[in-house]
Amino acid sequence: MTEIASINNRVYRTVGSPLILPKHHPCQLQPVNETSFHITIDHLSFLHENVQLIECRVAKERVRFARFRPFPFWRRVRDSFIG
Repeated sequence: MTEIASINNRVYRTVGSPLILPKHHPCQLQPVNETSFHITIDHLSFLHENVQLIECRVAKERVRFARFRPFPFWRRVRDSFIG
């Protein structure tokens, strides 16, 4: 989870860095002043009205990546910058 616009001044500091949740630890978000939440997940944005509580947790599904050929990191760096 990552903040969109963190606040850092001499009086108040928000999280600032992304949070990585372990699979056994859900995160609960609860509105303080308003009951609407604007949530963005990857490139999708949602506005939810009359919210009492939002709970985020790690999904049970696993992500699989297809790799067509090996392409090591340092080779990508060399090809990108050296030529």
